[in-house]
Amino acid sequence: MASRLRSKLDDPRCVPRAIAIALGVVFLLQMAGLAIHAMPGDLVLYFDYANHIKDGHVPYRDFQMEYPPLALAPILLAFVPSHIVGGFFTGFEILFAIESYLLALGAGLIVWSLMQRLLPEESLRQHQLRLGAYVVAFPLLGQLAITRFDLTPTFLTLAAVALWLRRTPRSEAGAWLVLALAVGVKLVPVIIGPLLIIDLLARRGFRAAVLHG
Repeated sequence: MASRLRSKLDDPRCVPRAIAIALGVVFLLQMAGLAIHAMPGDLVLYFDYANHIKDGHVPYRDFQMEYPPLALAPILLAFVPSHIVGGFFTGFEILFAIESYLLALGAGLIVWSLMQRLLPEESLRQHQLRLGAYVVAFPLLGQLAITRFDLTPTFLTLAAVALWLRRTPRSEAGAWLVLALAVGVKLVPVIIGPLLIIDLLARRGFRAAVLHG
């Protein structure tokens, strides 16, 4: 039994499944905590935004919204299915938590792929420990992980970085597009832009950076 478990731990193909299971347990516990403590946080605000959209109101004109326009995408992605089955807030909470889990899983898989590319000298066990730290971070965040849409720009930013590191003109163009989407959800990822430009300057020179921009 122990040798079988060890062989699975030494198989990199098992890592994505392990991430999915570990994050699944974490998010289920967070959803249970949200149900028990009834502290939905920003979800109430998001639900209000979504209902404004449902009623035909225009953001920034008919109601105040403190985020960029694409912030509505992860909100409506959870709201629309919940509205189909009745539009109750509890359904929105559950679907938003599921969406957050999938984004966390996607981000974790990107982190896993980046580690193999950027840290090839490290052992599989070291990579697993780093991923373990990633998973453990979510309980430390508490219910913020399932009551805020920050995982959407996080996932998009990581995807942009992963595309950029492929080092092809097409993937770099794709990285700028994905990064623009991330900024359209929340402004914080804009800080990645100058870093990409610096990297481009270092590799290709000023003229290439201007043409690329």
